[in-house]
Amino acid sequence: MGGPNRETVVVTLSDGSALHLRFDINAVCDFEEVMTAGGFDATRELHRMETSVRPTVSAVRAMVYASAREKRPDLTLRHVGDLLRTDGEALVKAAREAMQRAAPILRRKARRRKSRRPRIPDAMGRSAARSMVRGGL
Repeated sequence: MGGPNRETVVVTLSDGSALHLRFDINAVCDFEEVMTAGGFDATRELHRMETSVRPTVSAVRAMVYASAREKRPDLTLRHVGDLLRTDGEALVKAAREAMQRAAPILRRKARRRKSRRPRIPDAMGRSAARSMVRGGL
């Protein structure tokens, strides 16, 4: 595991320790896993976090948990809940900043993956995507 980089946000907690938050692909997956296990719509909650609409407390806790796991794999949701009680404002701000820093990188990776998808030609030799646009499917 490398050191902090431009996608990592370091937040100093009230006890003087530091928590490193990084919202990468693994953090997105961890966030989705925690939210769906709790019966939440992970996409909706992620959007609420991004747009500063008041997210649920569960979403904030899951976001901090997922973002911190790379450097703190021993962290639990209960521990994050305790941290939010003492350092909630700083953690919410740091989690949102980590999301903002990661957004361009995650979008670029998604575009690259999308552009690498093989095109499947239809009977006329056109790609399936082009056929759909022209009403082929």
